[in-house]
Amino acid sequence: MQINTNHVLYTAKVLLPQLVKRFEEKKVKSAILITSSIASTNPISYLATYSASKIFCNHIAEALFTEHKNEVDVLAYTPGYVVTKLVKELKTKTDSETISAEYAAEVIFRDLGINPVTCGAFKHEWAKWIMSSIPMSVFQGSIKKMKMKDDLKKAKELKKAKELETVKE
Repeated sequence: MQINTNHVLYTAKVLLPQLVKRFEEKKVKSAILITSSIASTNPISYLATYSASKIFCNHIAEALFTEHKNEVDVLAYTPGYVVTKLVKELKTKTDSETISAEYAAEVIFRDLGINPVTCGAFKHEWAKWIMSSIPMSVFQGSIKKMKMKDDLKKAKELKKAKELETVKE
């Protein structure tokens, strides 16, 4: 939680006065980009602190965007999956829900200075709309089912590993 929230506050506290001064002296606009997540759309069971920290980032971006609109651009980027080393276990190429890192950078620069918060890619905006349209009870129920399937899969893998270990002995 601290990683997702404190760095945003400290960075803004340190940089904003400098960026505002830069604008006042040189008339050069700067930007602060805050990495958020599509998980900020709804509270997510089993990821409660993560989704809460990301909505915090969105709110900070929205407030700073309004406070410094004419001096500093502020944007919270709320993507779904982006092919990076961070998600290499889950995603290795673009697909119906995943974008490339290059496209993520493109949409960030496209939306910078226009909106305080963006998912950027249409497929991520669409996913956010769907997430926010589903009744919370249905959304949380589907998250619970996915978690149970994942736990069952992990239990089977662990059992298989133990059986293999027993055979080796």
